[in-house]
Parts: sequence; structure tokens; C-alpha cells
Amino acid sequence: MAYPPDNKNPVMSPPDASYQGPYAAQQPYVPASQYTGQPPMGTPSSYPGTPPQMPNAPSYGSGSPPMAPGYVNQQPGTKEMMMVAPGGNRNARNKRFTADGKRDWSTGICSCCGEDAFGKWCMACWCPCIVYGENMTRLEHLTTQGTPHPEGGDSCGGDTWLHCCLTTWFGAGWCLQIPGRSKVRSRYSIDGGFCTDCCTICWCTPCALTQEHLEIQLEERSFQDGMGRV
Repeated sequence: MAYPPDNKNPVMSPPDASYQGPYAAQQPYVPASQYTGQPPMGTPSSYPGTPPQMPNAPSYGSGSPPMAPGYVNQQPGTKEMMMVAPGGNRNARNKRFTADGKRDWSTGICSCCGEDAFGKWCMACWCPCIVYGENMTRLEHLTTQGTPHPEGGDSCGGDTWLHCCLTTWFGAGWCLQIPGRSKVRSRYSIDGGFCTDCCTICWCTPCALTQEHLEIQLEERSFQDGMGRV
């Protein structure tokens, strides 16, 4: 190997024509001034320093390659399906919503007679624990199963007995009705708060329980109509 005067860049010397070693079949000598870093045309794939040639990938034009059966092309962070909350029509009487997404009760606090719920109001007067237990189990079934309670609520369940014991021993069963009424308002996006719930229950427990019963009943009846109207 010879070096130019500046002793920086080596220049390959022409190979010896009499050489018959294992590298004698390599590509002919290329002067350094003409070498571009790529092997000359016609160089076999075994040329030192070149990667093996890969077959050309199929072209699909501007479209996407075909997908395997059952494959869903889903980008990270996106949702292909929207979760739908179970249940029926939660505003069967089309009450107007306010700007913050709240509405009024579907029935008034004293609408038990006009809504054919006088019997339920009488039950709430004599045995509020039963109506409370039925309301809570019906609401829970709608929330978890998305369908009405098959038996119209559990009148002898844990909620009923807890309300009964607190009412009998301490006269404080109405305290359970405050969070219960809040659950009803939350499901149906009804306007109100702790103070209004507390006052309504304290002043007229039977009316409050009957109003909640009617609100749940409207959603249950909406399953009987394909359009969800009552």
C-alpha cells in the first residue's frame, strides 16, 4: 500500500496480476479517486459490506394492505365501540333540561292520586320500610342488569329490614332515604341537593317515597314500548 505525500489517505495499489490466492476472483481494482462507497454495477450480493438483497414488497397503491379475517385496525388511544349505559328511557316524559344538564321530577311531590299511586302512598304511610326497600332494589337492578326487577322489587330484603330497625328503635329510618333519594336523582339527572332531599323527606316521607317509586316506574314501563315512551 502506497501513501500520498500528505500521508493521510491511503491509496490502494493495483493488485498483482500473478496473484492466485482466494481473493483472485474479486472485482477488478477500482482507483480511490473513482470509488464512491458503493460496489460497481454487476457486483454479486456476496460483495463484502453489502446487505443481502430482499425481495420487493407487494404494492397496494394508495390503499391499505389486506387484513387477516377478524383483525380490527385500531389505532392506539382510540375507541372503535361506544359503551352504552344499560336501562330504559330515563326521561320518558321529555322534561326540559337546564344548561347544566338537570331536569325536574317527572311527577310532582303530591301527584300520588293523579298518577294512580294512591295504594303505594298508603303503603308508604304505614310501612315506609317496604316501599323504600322496593325502590332501592328496583333501582339497583336497573343499574346493574339494565332491566326491570322481575318481582317489582324486594319487599323483605336487607334495605327493608335496616329501615325497619332504625325506624322502630331510633325513629331514624328516614336517614337512609336521603342517600336513596340522591341515587334516584343521580340516575335520572334530576335537579336538587342534600338540603332539598332532607326537607322533602322530613316533611312528607310517604310523598317522597311515592315520587321516587313513580320515577323508577316510568323507566320500567318504557321497556314495554319500543320507542321508550310512556
